[in-house]
Amino acid sequence: QSGYRSALARLTADAEDNISSAATWLLKSWLEKGGAITTKQTAELCAQMPGVTSWPAQLHLCQSIRFLDVTKDDAAAVHRWLIPLLAHDRPFVRAWSLDALASLARQHSHLHDAFAKALEHAEQDEAASVRARARNIGPIA
Repeated sequence: QSGYRSALARLTADAEDNISSAATWLLKSWLEKGGAITTKQTAELCAQMPGVTSWPAQLHLCQSIRFLDVTKDDAAAVHRWLIPLLAHDRPFVRAWSLDALASLARQHSHLHDAFAKALEHAEQDEAASVRARARNIGPIA
C-alpha cells in the first residue's frame, strides 16, 4: 500500500525494541527480495537512524544499506551513526557496520579513508565473524 515503507521507516526508531526490530526486519526483507525504496524514503530512514537503539534493528539497518542509494548529505549522517557501531559489543553488529561503511564508501569517495581505517581495525578484531566480513567485503573503488 501507498506509504507502507515510509511508515516502516518511521517505526525503525520506535522506543519499543520489538517494533523497531520488526520494522527494520521487514524493510531488510523487502530490499533483499529486490524491492526498492524511493530517495525520499531513504532520507526518512537515514533521519531515523540516530534514534535506533535496538541492536537487532541496528544490525538490520547495517545489512540494508547496501541496497540503498544514499545522498551525500545522508551519507554523512549515516557515517556518524555507524562509527560507534564499529565498536559495538556484538560482533555481528561490528561486522555489518563495516559492510555498511563499505557500501557508503562505494557510493561516496570522500569516505574511502574512513572505510580503510575501519577495515584495518576490523582485520584485527577478536571475533572471527568480523575478520571474515572484512575479508569478504571486496574492493570499494
